[in-house]
Amino acid sequence: MTDQDSPSREMRSATCLRCGRLLNEDEGSHALCSVCAIEGAEERIPDAPVSDVPGPQSDRRARFEAAFLGVLVVAFFVLIAIQGPGIVRAMLPASDQPPREGVQATDRATDECIENLAIAADEYASTGVLDEQLACPSSSRPYIARESLGAMTIGCPNPSAHELKSLSVDAGSGVVTAGE
Repeated sequence: MTDQDSPSREMRSATCLRCGRLLNEDEGSHALCSVCAIEGAEERIPDAPVSDVPGPQSDRRARFEAAFLGVLVVAFFVLIAIQGPGIVRAMLPASDQPPREGVQATDRATDECIENLAIAADEYASTGVLDEQLACPSSSRPYIARESLGAMTIGCPNPSAHELKSLSVDAGSGVVTAGE
C-alpha cells in the first residue's frame, strides 16, 4: 500500500456520527452521511407560521355570508319604508276624533254627537254623574245613561237623526258603537 491509498482507506472506514453508516467518498469530508446531513438541516429550519389566508372554500362562505347579511339589511330597510308611515301614525298623539269601533263614514252632526258622547263618558267616569247640559246636536235632547251588567252606557236619544239604529259610548272604556 502506498501513502496515497491510506487517506482514501481512512475515508472509507469513516462512519456517520449520527446513524453509524459507512461514509462513501463524496461524504468523506463531513462527519454525517448525506441522509443524516439533510435531516439535520431540516431540523434546524424553523417551522413556518400557519397561514391565516383563507382557502377557496372559506372565501366562498365569507362572500355568501356577506351577501346574505346584505340582503337582510336591505329587506329590513324596505320593511321600515313600507311600514314607516303606520309606525309614525301609531306614535303620534291621538287625533281629535273620539275612539270608534268599526269604520263607518259619518256626517258632521254625527261626529259632533260622538264627540259629545265621549265628553259625557269622560265626565261620568270621573264624577259618576251624567251632565244634563250635554245634548245631541241633531235633536237637542239630553243623552241617556243606561246600566247593563255593571257597565254604564251613554247613548244618543235620537240615533235615527244620524241614520243609525243606535249610537252609544261605553263610559268605562270610551268605545263608541254605532248600529246601522
